Amino acid sequence: MLIPIYGPTGGMVGLLGRAVFKERPKYRMMSGNADTIFRAPHRDSPVVVVVEDVLSAIAVHRAGVNAVAVLGTAITPEHAAQITQSSGEVVGWFDADGAGDKAWTRLRGRMGLYPVVLTRVQTAKDPKALHRQQIREAITNRT
Repeated sequence: MLIPIYGPTGGMVGLLGRAVFKERPKYRMMSGNADTIFRAPHRDSPVVVVVEDVLSAIAVHRAGVNAVAVLGTAITPEHAAQITQSSGEVVGWFDADGAGDKAWTRLRGRMGLYPVVLTRVQTAKDPKALHRQQIREAITNRT
């Protein structure tokens, strides 16, 4: 599956390949760079949810919330600057594993330089595995 990645000005900056079965690697950037993020904007949302992967960002967007996928767990200063352009309230939603915990720690460090409210969602399943209502509830009940 190929997913187009658009830059801050709206132009396509890359393609992301996603394995359909159990192939490795699961994701592969066909073009773009390490500072590329996937945005799924939603005008009516007061928050932006930062997730690891594109399919989770699409699921969050379908639930009616702004989403940004950092395409992994390495959050760069450029990612942070782009994320803060979307909203003054940022929610981190990463996998429930060691890598997800590290991503949350990196996000906290990067967002500490910006005047944003930062909270976290922790669930056993990724947003892409949840229904829209479950996603909205998780975001509403975040810590």
